[in-house]
Amino acid sequence: MIGRTALLAVLAGALVPALAPAQAQVDPTSPTQCLRFGEALALGARLAPEVQTAEARLAEGEAELAQARALFRPQLSTFVRTGIGDSGLTDSQIENQIGLRGTQRIFDFGDSRFARQAARATVAARQFDIAAAEAAAAETVGQSYLGWLETRDRLQATRQREAYFGRQLASTESLLGQGGATVADRADIDAEYLEAQSARTELEFLLERFGTRLAISTKRTNDPCAADDVSQTLSQMLQASANEGIVAATLATSPQIASLRSSADSLLAAAYREARSRFPVISVTGISSYAVDDFDTRGALRNRAGIDVSIPLYSGKAQTARIDA
Repeated sequence: MIGRTALLAVLAGALVPALAPAQAQVDPTSPTQCLRFGEALALGARLAPEVQTAEARLAEGEAELAQARALFRPQLSTFVRTGIGDSGLTDSQIENQIGLRGTQRIFDFGDSRFARQAARATVAARQFDIAAAEAAAAETVGQSYLGWLETRDRLQATRQREAYFGRQLASTESLLGQGGATVADRADIDAEYLEAQSARTELEFLLERFGTRLAISTKRTNDPCAADDVSQTLSQMLQASANEGIVAATLATSPQIASLRSSADSLLAAAYREARSRFPVISVTGISSYAVDDFDTRGALRNRAGIDVSIPLYSGKAQTARIDA
């Protein structure tokens, strides 16, 4: 049996692209245009704040992936330097430089590789988070939609029941004066009438609450369509061959579980990277600068190229804390 959450997630994911052209022709303020079930699921899945938050987190993860990929790409920077140092045995010299520095990492004992793995796993987890948020939003909208329809039908039946006992009460009042009914009969019918009134009031409040939830989730004020639309939508979506892959994927893989797995992979890769944080990083470095030793004389261009080996020695326990974490 297909669970309600999985089913609503399937419908939301499948209907969002298909409803885009139709929504441009629908007037959300028209009182004659009812809100279709599939449209409500698609709008709820797209407009939910949780989905937008998950999309923002995905953008953050993609930015981190771009940063990780850049670790093994050429890095260019400008610099301005002024310093004083020994130029001989008894004197010192002030030197001023402005120039361009280029570096290319050539070996880092897997630091950049694990950084990319962690970032890719994070992006995958954020994508599954979006799917989970859409499924949860679609489930909420679907429950509100079905709840509205069910409550409306119950309210109609309750109003009929209230009207029936109202007529019975009026007849009993007439018969009571003629001796055709007893006070006990009138009390029983009056109790049924009051119970129907109470149920009607409760159902009216419940109907309004479901309608408010739908309006907030879909940004539409239209009432839901008839229950036949729900049955037709479910039948069409489940029988369409184009959606068989979506149904199978939804039933086989939970977005929440897939997100947790990807998050675990990201944390594992990050741990491997931090374990190698004390290993050296080897880079090719080239510097081209204009240096002035004495402002009374002209400066000179200086070009240098070499190999840099960077090994962290002390960082105020920052590296130890990252490794332990």
